Amino acid sequence: MWSDSWECGKLTWTQDFPNQFRKYRGYDIKPYLAALPGAIPHVNLKTTFTATSDTQTLSFVGTNLSGGDNTVLIDKVKINSDGATPPGAELGFETPQIGVGNYKYAPSGSAWTFGGVSLNGSGLVANGSGFNNPQSVEGGQAAFVQGNGAISQKLTGLVPGKTYTISFVAAQRPGNKQTWDVRLDDKVWGRFKPGTGVTLINDEVTARFRSDFDRTIQDCIADNFYGHFADLCHKNGLEMGSEAGGPNNIPPQDALKNSGRADSPAGEFWVNGHYNSPDGYNRDRWLRLNLKQTASAAHIYGKTQAEAESFTQQERDRTHWSLGPAQLKPYANDAFCEGINRLMLHQATSQPPSDGKPGYEFCAGQHFNPNSTWWEQSPAFFSYLSRCSYMLQQGKFVGDVCFYLGEEPPTLAPPKYIVPELGSGYDCDYSNAEVLLKRMSVKNGRIVLPDGMSYRLLVLQNCVSPVPDVSRQVGGYQSLSVPETPSKAMSVEVIRKVRELVRAGATIIGAPPENAAGLKDYPQCDVQVRAIAAQLWGDLDGTTRTERRFGKGRIIWGKTARATLLSDGIKPDCTFNGQEERPDDLDYIHRTAGNSEIYFVINRTNQKTTRKFTFRVSGKQPEIFDPVSGKTHPATAFTQANGCTTLPLEFDRFGSCFVIFRKPISTTATGKSTANFPGLALSQNLTGTWDVAFDTAWGGPAHVQFPDLISWTQRPEEGIKFYSGTATYRKTFDLDKPAGAQRLFLDLGTVNDVAEVRLNGKKLGVLWCYPWRVEITDAVKPTENQLEVDVINLWANRVIGDLSLPKEKRLTNTHDVFRFDMLTPKTPLLNSGLLGPVSVLQARREP
Repeated sequence: MWSDSWECGKLTWTQDFPNQFRKYRGYDIKPYLAALPGAIPHVNLKTTFTATSDTQTLSFVGTNLSGGDNTVLIDKVKINSDGATPPGAELGFETPQIGVGNYKYAPSGSAWTFGGVSLNGSGLVANGSGFNNPQSVEGGQAAFVQGNGAISQKLTGLVPGKTYTISFVAAQRPGNKQTWDVRLDDKVWGRFKPGTGVTLINDEVTARFRSDFDRTIQDCIADNFYGHFADLCHKNGLEMGSEAGGPNNIPPQDALKNSGRADSPAGEFWVNGHYNSPDGYNRDRWLRLNLKQTASAAHIYGKTQAEAESFTQQERDRTHWSLGPAQLKPYANDAFCEGINRLMLHQATSQPPSDGKPGYEFCAGQHFNPNSTWWEQSPAFFSYLSRCSYMLQQGKFVGDVCFYLGEEPPTLAPPKYIVPELGSGYDCDYSNAEVLLKRMSVKNGRIVLPDGMSYRLLVLQNCVSPVPDVSRQVGGYQSLSVPETPSKAMSVEVIRKVRELVRAGATIIGAPPENAAGLKDYPQCDVQVRAIAAQLWGDLDGTTRTERRFGKGRIIWGKTARATLLSDGIKPDCTFNGQEERPDDLDYIHRTAGNSEIYFVINRTNQKTTRKFTFRVSGKQPEIFDPVSGKTHPATAFTQANGCTTLPLEFDRFGSCFVIFRKPISTTATGKSTANFPGLALSQNLTGTWDVAFDTAWGGPAHVQFPDLISWTQRPEEGIKFYSGTATYRKTFDLDKPAGAQRLFLDLGTVNDVAEVRLNGKKLGVLWCYPWRVEITDAVKPTENQLEVDVINLWANRVIGDLSLPKEKRLTNTHDVFRFDMLTPKTPLLNSGLLGPVSVLQARREP
């Protein structure tokens, strides 16, 4: 059973909350309820201004530009000077009547002018609305301002030079941080921000209780929502999968704990911004912000699969039928290197044949169904995804370090990035308090989990990320406030477990806590935490004294995880030349399965590259598995030294391969070649005119000649310019010279978007990504070679063309108007067709 929802219904997880709080936190909630952040009562505010003319515009202008649902409620506006109000001012908010329990953006019929849109606008709110607003102090309605929205009214009858007082009452919507100005014309006369709410006993107690409250929400969501859902599924013979870690519009949560309740934890990744990226695809990590989190949850909770909703897209002038498999590949590669090993295609809409083609679609994602232009060729792409997924489900993930995120809500893990503490060449996981307390133990100096995962080091990071930009991105993605500095608090239970792990032989890195997390047994809990910290950290100061033995293990403070690993003789797991200068150009992930070591390596650039990779493995023959073709060959160029194997790897644009070590060899063995891939040289170019046949049912000509290989969109014929579907390119050619002992390859240069090749009647396969190349050694003849290339583009061009036509002249059946202008008559067309240059390449028979 699959749950795509991260929106936890109140009745699911909040029932009997006081008892739940007592169960999780160990004390009664009732004496502390007054300290909860909520609707701050109406506050009387005022400011003064000096009139500069007899007519001026009064405005209340929102100044919170951070995004999110921030709202201030404004009521009882008064203006006077010496007790007199300017004539004609209608300052109430009772018109128009919107009805009890309602709110309305930009209503008309008021003396006030409202504007903007949801989350960034203004309007009227009535008592009892979903805004949880307090009762209006004047009548039954008030105004609201969100984000940088505004309300305004023109005042007349002012006396220039005279001073006026503006008074009003304001209240914050619960949990909000809206700020706003009072302006006359464009001049600011008052600047306001929300109050701080109730402080109980002292700031320390208030802060601890609020954190405990949020922790309890986290626990209830994990156990009473996701855990309960999983239990129901299991009782009915089902497994449960869920995107249990967000994004958006969620209460405080422990995303790892939520995901741990699922049999198949899941995240999601997007492909927005592809065509505007200078890198050939959008490398921004915001597209995949919860994938590392999902993978970490799978690893630390013992789940084989880490799933992702894949290829989601929602943007203007794209989204529908605009990305082919070659464009999707780099996003899948990134997801695999984050730790995802099962892709859930987003999405496959049911398309009755009566709907026609391409059909009617949901407003996000790609469209994987039989109506796709390249559906008949899709097994080649899906086989690639399946091969990668299968390989990455073998064995266990290899990460040298586990970063502990701490206990301060929310508990979220960052995306994969170069962690300053660790640097490039090493990988890691993230853990929450539950896993540390209930699943971690020590064996042979390693931190181990019951399902076989293990780590060399545990780092007490105590925050999402020490890099402010990363924390802000994660917080923005989840619509939650994420601290950018490590917490200095640790519960008594956690520090006791840390002591137990170190005593048993673990190496743990981090600063000592200064106080306890939470309010249970306060203030005695602080005394206990400090006593255990003193026992563990002893005389360490994090500067001159950085390492200390305790029991069988070590506690380290002031020395990075990377420095610790290197001083322990643990080399980076995967390195390549140029990594220090441009570490993000290539990436990897490593899994170990029995006696086999499996590395997946990717090129994240749109340039060909050859690099020397060094893997922390020796005594085993390296093999190279190409997940595009499904073929494996032993590496013939490699060296071994100091427990590592180095070999050159060649990648085309966004290329990938697996490097597998499984067959024992001597640790002194070396390869006999200088390269692991065939050296290709140009044999001849296939120039001249091509005969091209289009499908007349979709508006193309039955036959046309292309003197040059150009995009269909550059042709003058509208039937070609807007064509979507399959066109067959034909050419007859002779070999310029006999093949002899050489292997021959046909290289198509560039294709948009999929090609299927036949030579002399023999099917040679489907090409869907770089290199657009296929071997022709066994099919080619010295003369009179009949080459046929089916080229398939995407639906977007035909749909764009049809949107400019009367409905009765359209060839496609789909939406008349697309939400968010995802496709319009003015949407730029996509390059299509065989673009070349087409050539014959020759190579040695053995790499």
